[in-house]
Amino acid sequence: MILKVENRDAVVALFPKTVREIERRVDDTIWEVQKGIDTIVERAAYKRTFDDTIRAEDQLVGLAQTVLSVLNLVSMTNPDETLRDAAQRGTLKLQAFLIDSIQMNKDLYRAFNEYAQLQGKNEALTDEQRRYLDESLRIFEREGMGLSDEKRTEVIKLKKELAEAEIAFGLNINKALNAITVDRAGLDGLNDVFIESLKRDAEGRYILGVDMPTYTAVIEHCKVAATREALWVARENRAYPENEELLKRIIALRDKIAHMLGFASFSHLNLEDQMAKTPERVDAFLEEMRVKSLEKSHQELELWTSEMPEGVKRSSDGKLYPWDLSFIKASYKKKHLSLDEQHLKEYFSAQRTLDELLSLYEQFLGIEFRQEVVTGLWHEDVRYVAAYAQNGALLGHLLLDLFPRDFKYTHACEMTLVSALTLPDHASGSRCPAVIAVIANFPKATATQPALLSFRDVETFFHEFGHAMHALLGATDMVGFSGTNTRLDFVETPSQMFEEWLYDPTVLKRVSCHYQTGEPLDDLTIERLCGQKCFDKGMFAQRQVGLSLFALNCFKSGEVKNLSALDRQLHTLVMPEVIYDDRKHFACSFGHLTEYGARYYSYLWSKVFALDLFHYIKEQGLFNAEVGHRFAAQVLGRGGAVEPNELMKQFLGREPNSEAFFSEFTS
Repeated sequence: MILKVENRDAVVALFPKTVREIERRVDDTIWEVQKGIDTIVERAAYKRTFDDTIRAEDQLVGLAQTVLSVLNLVSMTNPDETLRDAAQRGTLKLQAFLIDSIQMNKDLYRAFNEYAQLQGKNEALTDEQRRYLDESLRIFEREGMGLSDEKRTEVIKLKKELAEAEIAFGLNINKALNAITVDRAGLDGLNDVFIESLKRDAEGRYILGVDMPTYTAVIEHCKVAATREALWVARENRAYPENEELLKRIIALRDKIAHMLGFASFSHLNLEDQMAKTPERVDAFLEEMRVKSLEKSHQELELWTSEMPEGVKRSSDGKLYPWDLSFIKASYKKKHLSLDEQHLKEYFSAQRTLDELLSLYEQFLGIEFRQEVVTGLWHEDVRYVAAYAQNGALLGHLLLDLFPRDFKYTHACEMTLVSALTLPDHASGSRCPAVIAVIANFPKATATQPALLSFRDVETFFHEFGHAMHALLGATDMVGFSGTNTRLDFVETPSQMFEEWLYDPTVLKRVSCHYQTGEPLDDLTIERLCGQKCFDKGMFAQRQVGLSLFALNCFKSGEVKNLSALDRQLHTLVMPEVIYDDRKHFACSFGHLTEYGARYYSYLWSKVFALDLFHYIKEQGLFNAEVGHRFAAQVLGRGGAVEPNELMKQFLGREPNSEAFFSEFTS
């Protein structure tokens, strides 16, 4: 049941090429998983072992999860609409099957309980195996195994309806192609290379989409306020109105399910197995973040607006307009810090950045990457990188889909398709290699320039590769603990830790390289870039608090929420200096509401741990191979097999703390 992907041909074979292939794979998976579950539940109680009951279920779930992940990737990235639609149908069918056959299967729960009460008390289990057994029993109980058959049937029905709504919500975001058109005068402030890369309509007007490369360039550098405003409105209304009713249904379904399972709200259900544990603790954490970052956010805004760019005006009550904020920041950085983002991009070509990123991770983590040519993947832009251990063993395969196109997922993410596993001695080989995809939407190459990344893009690249390293090196005994299968409010820790490397002068000197001259950034620019690390930390924290509170409050008790009123209330709380424009419907494209639920706070929560880790590592030396290897083994390599606090204590030699995080508010 373990899928070992040991070469490039096997990687290519993971991805279906026809609708029939998708349908056959879903049906074959359902048949194989059902056969395995039947074998588990039919086994006599006194004959059960860990391997034939607990591990068997773990591997069946892992098999199904690989198929679901591949289908999800097809839905998010494949240019063929018929394949995307077939993948969506296949996902719904497989998810419905898993709800019935695994998540809500009373016979399977009985089998786990039988093992725990009988052989499980005597069989010699590792800490990881014992943890998996205990966690699985808790999950079964949390999912409603104590309910009557009638109520359990109702929960199953609601969960299937919820899965369908969640998938549709995400696909609507990917399908949203909101755009505006402007004449040449409406692009004042943008460089010629960018303008020449834009498509035009039949009348010759320039088409501005809401993809991140286009939106970021316009919102930060276009001098025409009307253009910035129109594009801001277009982006803030992606997937509206189609997702408005879907989101209301998702909130209502989650609330109803949570109450049926005995929880006060979906937020309580969603957080029960996280580090934070309760919505009340998250509320307290976010309030601490808000209060401690408030003064710095006020100082930042006062500084940026001390000399307003030409053409930027306040509202009648003295507030800023939301489409002006990024422009004001970029203008201040260009004028007072001599940091021109459009010029900086020339030092970060996508290929050179990838080469140096891989080199840095190689040096720190003790692994080797090989960029190789592979054909037959879902798009010609997709790049392939193989990863090897120092002893030559294959660790895994990385697939990089880095540039935007229509109907593709619009943000950046890492997806684990095949989990990294350590295999028992009697198995062939000692490790199951991971298969990992990194998706981004970086600016494409033009006729005159290679693909050039903004500094924010480079930071995103380091972030997503941090997730990829977690998935690659987190080879565990149990599939359910592999790689990023850890507490969600810890999963962003390694990725955000690796972001911090970009603010080290040695790293910046190494990564930067002008695409024409080959020269790295000069020392003064590097000093200024490193100095801007805390440039907007206060405003960033305030915005993250607002988004986190929005997600948390969406899923507090109550089937009906006034989303516009909630958005306005939280906007006023965290960004009182910026006018609230009620033309926006941002929640309709807030994909994290389905992916993370009430747990968006995880980014801020994990950032505290990430900075603690980074400061500790930097004290030892960023290129200290011994520290890097220890980090790979003790943090990344344990996946979710050990509680995050324990991982941190083992690596740091002390309790983790928030000193490094809050020190940035006084920098």
